[in-house]
Amino acid sequence: MKRIWTRTLTTILCMLILVLPAMAADTPVNYDELNAAMNNVAPGSDAATAASIGPQGTNLGIRADMAAIDYSTLLTSWQPAAGYETPRMQMTNTGEERLNVFQGHDLTTLGALAGRILYAPSEPDNPTFRSDVAACSGATVDYFDASAGTPDVALLSTYDCVLVWADYPFADQVLFGDNLAAFVDGGGKVILGQWCLPTAGNYLSGAIMTAAYCPVTATTAQFSTVSYNNDGTDCVHTGVSAYSSNYFDQTTLLGGAFSDGTFNDTANSLAVAWRADRKVYYSPGNTGNTYGTGQWAQLLCNMCSCAAGDVDCACAGAFSSGDRVTATLSSPQGASGLSMGWGGTVICGAIGFPPLLISWDDWQNGHNGNGFCACPVDSLPDNSGWFVDCTDVTPSVNVDCACGGAYNTGDRVMALMNNPASQPDVFAGDHGTVISGYSAIPTIILISWDGVTSGHNGNGIADCPVTVLDNTSGWWVDCTEIAPVGGPVGTITCDYTVTPAVGTVPFSVNHRVTLSNLLTGGAVYARRVAGRIKVVLGGGTSYNPWRSGFTTIQPGASYFMQFPITFPAVPSVLGNNTFTLDAMDVTPTPYNQPPYPPSGTTCQKVNVVLANAP
Repeated sequence: MKRIWTRTLTTILCMLILVLPAMAADTPVNYDELNAAMNNVAPGSDAATAASIGPQGTNLGIRADMAAIDYSTLLTSWQPAAGYETPRMQMTNTGEERLNVFQGHDLTTLGALAGRILYAPSEPDNPTFRSDVAACSGATVDYFDASAGTPDVALLSTYDCVLVWADYPFADQVLFGDNLAAFVDGGGKVILGQWCLPTAGNYLSGAIMTAAYCPVTATTAQFSTVSYNNDGTDCVHTGVSAYSSNYFDQTTLLGGAFSDGTFNDTANSLAVAWRADRKVYYSPGNTGNTYGTGQWAQLLCNMCSCAAGDVDCACAGAFSSGDRVTATLSSPQGASGLSMGWGGTVICGAIGFPPLLISWDDWQNGHNGNGFCACPVDSLPDNSGWFVDCTDVTPSVNVDCACGGAYNTGDRVMALMNNPASQPDVFAGDHGTVISGYSAIPTIILISWDGVTSGHNGNGIADCPVTVLDNTSGWWVDCTEIAPVGGPVGTITCDYTVTPAVGTVPFSVNHRVTLSNLLTGGAVYARRVAGRIKVVLGGGTSYNPWRSGFTTIQPGASYFMQFPITFPAVPSVLGNNTFTLDAMDVTPTPYNQPPYPPSGTTCQKVNVVLANAP
């Protein structure tokens, strides 16, 4: 089992002491040798491949095919915007390591405008693309560099539509994804472009990439040119006949989602996909025309303007397509396998009885609508559909008294361990439906487990919402014993302390790193965890990664390591020295596939040490 940061204490101390005096004396530093030496994971090693969290061992110009850069001159001559890192070499999703220089956001103030669109990739601006989008939309089109910062929900809410795609690492991929989901919940629209799915080294995380928002799952990223087949019929392709990209994600459509058009690759990969309410799109190959040609601007204008239609021919107009609902009884209208509380998405209305088509989550025993959709005219790409009566469903609500409000009624979840809360007939990977919470004990939640009859109806304590099941499939479990079906599972956590946080040079600090496996229940839940520490010295020089590697952590266990570092009396360390720990679950196949939780959980901790002059 490989261990993170296996260099001895003597080696670590010598490294820092050797590096910093050389910088202080203004002697030329060989950055190639320096950074190669400071990385204990060699480029191309198994650890580097498994970690996938940075240019392992290729920082600051080691690549032989890149021109030499005088970093000492660059770092002293360039003044970064307050709060952002200095220019740094970063690996992009095209496979190139390039210098990322923050050139500023381009944001306008809110006014009486026809509309507002935000272009927010982890990539430099493309003013030509923004100008083309403004021309076809009549909207103001702003730019935010998501590699240098993360727009908060307040800023996002001033826009109608946001396009995001990944190239450089996001400043905070999880926070950005969570903010985008909150923006959608507030009525906004998000277009997810190329590499937002984890098909490359840098991608988007957070709530927006869960099955509740993103309409597709990742398959593979293709590094070859692909063109649109001009075969779309939906409003997203109105006036669009040709566009191509040098890169595109092959994706799989989720149940209840929709797509239009294909690419000319051998798999006829989908060109555009969207959630039923058209609030979230996935647009493979969409890099804001940075790595493509053709009508990408018009495609974006269409996606931002296409709207879901109300279901006004059924249920007295009480529902709109995309509304989330739950079943009020088991087997609504004879739907085999659906139990009370099961969640689904409203698709359309029909003239007749039963009138409401629902795409049921995690269920394929139905049909595609059978051509009866009248408002709007629509159909499903799978067999998740079933027509029900208006009283057979009720709107989904948040279970706000349990699990920190992480779940809504009807959400599909899976067990993370055998026999959660001692339920004898539920095992790791089994699926169930969120029913309710219990306000007196906010750490437990009521689940209706698929196919289980050895449970109860809630035992009369379900109160958010008040629910009594019409069967005995219910069982109260702890919030840590479940995770969303198709969504990220919190498998690891981390901690990192550097003490003391301030001192007068020379002085020593102690680094302590903890990586923990949150899962319990047996050897199958051992997780492989990758980590790195990157450092930005007070003088501006950065080392990324400074320490890196991975280790396997047994269920419910933690990995610890600590080491001291001495700050010598040299100018290079004076000021704020920032140490950042990044950790990621990189558990390999098959233990990151169902019934086991997926890999991908990340954790970040930042420490700042202020070094004062004598």
